[in-house]
Amino acid sequence: IEARKLTVADIVGEKIYASPNTSLDEIISVLEKMNGVVIVDENMRPIGVVTSADLIYVDPAKIRSIKVSEVMGTNVPIVYEGEHLDENVIELVSSNQVVAVIDREGRLKGTLYPRHIIEWLITSGRLR
Repeated sequence: IEARKLTVADIVGEKIYASPNTSLDEIISVLEKMNGVVIVDENMRPIGVVTSADLIYVDPAKIRSIKVSEVMGTNVPIVYEGEHLDENVIELVSSNQVVAVIDREGRLKGTLYPRHIIEWLITSGRLR
């Protein structure tokens, strides 16, 4: 596949998500590895995002009782799975800890992290 024809679907990662009622302690291990989790509604549509930075001001004694909906940001960076992998997509992913990849119906299909862009740049020979 030539680089100019690649789409987001070619490099998208697995779906890493939680529901708004998930407790923070349930996603901490994911946040340690991935830095961000997409929060979805019952129809798998992104409604928020929780990043490791969101935990900075959370009282550790209350981590089990706090739901992700209480700390999530509602400005979810989104790209469509069919979008071409161009400078705009690369910029969006590199400036956010996690980006939701959605289909035409707005349902979550996967997640993109800056490491996905780095891996693609390395394997494509663009970064050495």
